[in-house]
Amino acid sequence: MRYCLYLLVLILMHTGTSIFAQSSWPEEKARQHAQAQQDSSQWDPTLLKRDIKDLGKLRVPMQQGAFPVAAYDSPGTGVWFSQLGIGSRELIGRHLLLGKGEMNEKKLAAAELEDEIVFSIFVLSGKEKESLATSRNHPLYLAEGRIKTAAGPVEWMAIHRPDGQSMAIVNTRVFDLRFGQTILVAPQQDKSLRFLQLEAPLFSRKTLPTYLRELQQMEQVKNFLQQAGNID
Repeated sequence: MRYCLYLLVLILMHTGTSIFAQSSWPEEKARQHAQAQQDSSQWDPTLLKRDIKDLGKLRVPMQQGAFPVAAYDSPGTGVWFSQLGIGSRELIGRHLLLGKGEMNEKKLAAAELEDEIVFSIFVLSGKEKESLATSRNHPLYLAEGRIKTAAGPVEWMAIHRPDGQSMAIVNTRVFDLRFGQTILVAPQQDKSLRFLQLEAPLFSRKTLPTYLRELQQMEQVKNFLQQAGNID
């Protein structure tokens, strides 16, 4: 998993700089934010104490750290859970949830939503394991988790960026989320994995059931889950 994280950092470094000017997170603002993280006078000691207290509580692919950050106003984040049944197939869903804040308030207000789901992963025949989401890199938001399957664990990580250059890694497979914010994972009998990446509409925790029903009706999804080699 360390190789995954290293690869994700390299990709993020090479994809984001060209579009700062067109995003809600312009380069100058991003530079000021980076400098604030180095300025101890701007650090929030309450957050650091809380994170130190929580160290070791979750066993996720990359252990959550405790480090000082400049005070920030987070819209709130978390991992939302779901289950998706399609025919005889059952999938476990995990969703990176982001509240309404300065980076997304205009589009959410236009859609009359209070939050948005910016990344979803569904794993066929998975079993419950731990996940986490953190806002400590605000306005970059990170979520990660591990889901047990008969073919071995599915470990995933997603980073949501306000400039649109969001990325995810699932067991060393890298996904550019500009081309689909939903990933389906089908473990195979030979212990390999198959993936289906889908573009998702703007939806929220409230409208998640509607999106799940849309997935249930998609022929592309049905065909993916019926392919030979999938673990039941």
